[in-house]
Amino acid sequence: LILRLWLPRRPSPAHIAHIHMADSTNAHFGPIPIQLVASQLGIEGLDEETAEELAIQVEYRIKQIVQLGRKFMKHSKREELCSEDVDGALRLFNVESLYGYSSSDPITFEKAKGYDDLFFVKDQIVSFHSILEEALPKCPPEPTFSVHWLAVEGQQPNVPQNPSFESGLDDVSDGEGFEQDKQPEPQESDKQVVKQIVKHVLSKEQQMYYERVTDAIKGSDKALHRAILKSLRKDPGLHQLLPYLVQFIADEVVHNLRNTRLLLSLMQMADALVHSSHLRIEPYLHQLMPAIMTCILGNHLCEKTSENHWALREYAAGLVAQVCSTYGAIYPNLQ
Repeated sequence: LILRLWLPRRPSPAHIAHIHMADSTNAHFGPIPIQLVASQLGIEGLDEETAEELAIQVEYRIKQIVQLGRKFMKHSKREELCSEDVDGALRLFNVESLYGYSSSDPITFEKAKGYDDLFFVKDQIVSFHSILEEALPKCPPEPTFSVHWLAVEGQQPNVPQNPSFESGLDDVSDGEGFEQDKQPEPQESDKQVVKQIVKHVLSKEQQMYYERVTDAIKGSDKALHRAILKSLRKDPGLHQLLPYLVQFIADEVVHNLRNTRLLLSLMQMADALVHSSHLRIEPYLHQLMPAIMTCILGNHLCEKTSENHWALREYAAGLVAQVCSTYGAIYPNLQ
């Protein structure tokens, strides 16, 4: 009790005297209870003067806790002080809450034999017959474990062990002034089962990396361009970004057919992805090969006739040869 209510900040003697004068009818803590508690804690030979000083401190702290607990009681619109109110007051004083006193049943103290000032809480007597007659609890199952794929090539498989994907937006209520055309509900024979689309979510760091790569490929900074190509070729953590990078190459080739410099940068980016030992490019060759073939067979790959578009065609042709020699056995119809 003393350890829980003892706080670092010592109250002033005037403050304590004021509390005693304002509430002199309450019982005063004497030194004997303090000495009994001290003996239970292993502190023997506590003199009476020290015990009286501790008694004053304990009384002051208890009144603080009770007064603050009454505020919790009033704000909770209750007429009785509960253990939750005392716990709230203790938390405000940065004191650990009391445990084991949340029962609604009153606690009965009994006097120890041979001691007029020593009390204890009597334990409930439990009969062995009542314990033997109780039903045995269910036997817990043995611990087991199973294995499933969290992600395959950066995509989460739709298996029961993985969290289900949200089907999209919920039903949206119609606004005022808008009417939707009612369509007849399909019959049982016309209903089709549509599989949910797997959402591919990128982390904030991956989005920043993707933006940095695309900006470097479109930009004119040669040093940054070389660093990005080296990163694409050697970094092992790009599995989840691979479909986005391939889609970026395919889209930019279609929209920049006359930009020779950008097309060459895109082919260099594709070459870095193909030569990466950490990425499996096979599932995305059907998206990548049309962009590479466009850089070989395109009619107009430059804005001016003075631009060296033949270097772009030769580079793309070498990339096609590399893809065919590496993945020709996996895709027999690739050539």
